[in-house]
This record gives sequence, structure tokens and C-alpha cells, in this order.
Amino acid sequence: MDFIHQADAAVAALERALLDELPEQDRSSSVVYSDGVVHPPHTRLTLAGRELSAPEEFLVCFVDEVPGANWSHPCRYVTVTAAAARQDTPALWPPEMGRLPAPWRLLYRPDDVPEWQVMPTAD
Repeated sequence: MDFIHQADAAVAALERALLDELPEQDRSSSVVYSDGVVHPPHTRLTLAGRELSAPEEFLVCFVDEVPGANWSHPCRYVTVTAAAARQDTPALWPPEMGRLPAPWRLLYRPDDVPEWQVMPTAD
């Protein structure tokens, strides 16, 4: 397996870990986006004024708790590690206004959330 496929597998495993632990309230009403990147340990990212980091490799997901509403409204950033450790960081703003840039992508949308409530992504 080459490096890109290893990275893809690591991202998929972290995304699956998040989805497996997604609370029922989020499953029914929240839209989840993934940054699609396995960040090295202790990397510090700043998104919407919130600093995110983890002591081991991690993935960042953005959970829009009120899809379709104008900003600012409740949302959160979630860091997920291979040890299934996660940290939720409350926020009021998405990573970017308007279209989410690559590598952000849609990870989960409940069936009853219409497409127009999903933030557009570059992918």
C-alpha cells in the first residue's frame, strides 16, 4: 500500500470512528464535514477563532448543528484520534464562509436535511 492509500485508509478509519460515536441528536439533524487530513501530533490549527490540537495524529470534523440557518449559530469542531479520543470544541462559525475550500468535504447528512441546507464544498 503506498502512502496516499495509507493516508486515505487512516482518514477513512478516523471518519468512521466519529460517525460510529455520533450522538443521536446529530444523526437526526446535524450535517458533518471532514477536513480529510490526518494531522501530525501536536499540530495547532485555528478555525473560526478556535485553536484545535491533539497529542496524537488527528482528523478535524465540523458539525453544523443548525444546517440552513445563517451564521452565527451553534456548531462545533471535533478532533478525532486513532485511540477513539475526541474533543468537541463549541463554535459559532464554519471554517470558511460560503464554499468550504478543499480538502473539506461532506461526511454525513441526515436524510431529512435538504440539499440546500448543506454548505457547498470544493470537491
